[in-house]
Amino acid sequence: MKKLVGLAAAGVCGAAVIAGGMTLGPTPAHAVSNCHAYGATTAAANRAIVAACREVHKGTPYSWGGGHHAMPGPSTGAVQHERGAHFDDRNTVGLDCSGLVRWAWYRATGTDIGSGGTWTMSEELTTHGFTRTGDTMPTRPGDVIVYPGHTAIYLGQGLVVQAANHAMGLNVAGLASEPATVTGVFRHVAGPTPKPEPEPRSSEPPSKPDPAPTNAPKPRTKTAPKRTAKPAPTPKQTHKSAKKPTKSPKPKSARTKPQKAGAVHQNVRADAPTYFAPVAWHEVGVLHQGKHRFDCQVLAVGHSYRGKQSNWWLKTDDTSGNHNVWISAAYLSGGADGARVRGVPLCTPH
Repeated sequence: MKKLVGLAAAGVCGAAVIAGGMTLGPTPAHAVSNCHAYGATTAAANRAIVAACREVHKGTPYSWGGGHHAMPGPSTGAVQHERGAHFDDRNTVGLDCSGLVRWAWYRATGTDIGSGGTWTMSEELTTHGFTRTGDTMPTRPGDVIVYPGHTAIYLGQGLVVQAANHAMGLNVAGLASEPATVTGVFRHVAGPTPKPEPEPRSSEPPSKPDPAPTNAPKPRTKTAPKRTAKPAPTPKQTHKSAKKPTKSPKPKSARTKPQKAGAVHQNVRADAPTYFAPVAWHEVGVLHQGKHRFDCQVLAVGHSYRGKQSNWWLKTDDTSGNHNVWISAAYLSGGADGARVRGVPLCTPH
């Protein structure tokens, strides 16, 4: 999303910045033919760039919330309305900025970084094969640039491919077109070195015996099939010994179920709206009343419900089928006003 004036960064890209009643988009995009990697990069990074540029060439529309369904790829979006901007993308199949990055790298590696948005992009990248470079600006084609509320893929020579906004769509633009400060540059790390293939056995066929001379006497066939090679009664002993392992108890580790980190259940007192980011900007689904599992919590923009106010937000999967979405702690039965929810770990900062 593009960060809107006076609003905290949400999880997915939004419309162009609204100021004084005018829509301000980024600088004009470069020609579509410029969408390719500039300089040497890895094979995976090049595949990601090709996949993102393919969506630019196809004219895939910008859709706010597009690309955040259960599976990566262009999808219908959601309703966006803030400070005079209103777009209803519920019937528009397309991609927003984080949806484009997710789709491009899924096409490149076969790994889904997750359906979250820009707010959780750092966590999703570093847990799915990326590392933070430590640079303040990208240096290699394929680097994923994360801003407060926006993300793009670096092409090289100061250019990025991105899903900009409704006005500009999916395009190629310069780094200077995004005024926000870079919060992280992430680079895909090559996978583990594959195990070497076992050495093939010799392909030379076994040598055949020389043909017997025609005048040679025929071999005695009666001596070959002697019946003296009857099996001894040893198989019975083998059979008994084979049964012994079945009587041994299973190791305790096989009976122990691993506990998933962060699998903390809390009671939700009423149907709670869910959001792509820890801010009540636009609803993407609902988490029904009852007991649900929560992964972690963060301190963000305050929200209230039926007299209870809280600045804490919890990440979970909602009843509508959305993954890694957020609800306000104000909907929890045991959450005290303004206090951290007991038992739920903090989300790992990046």
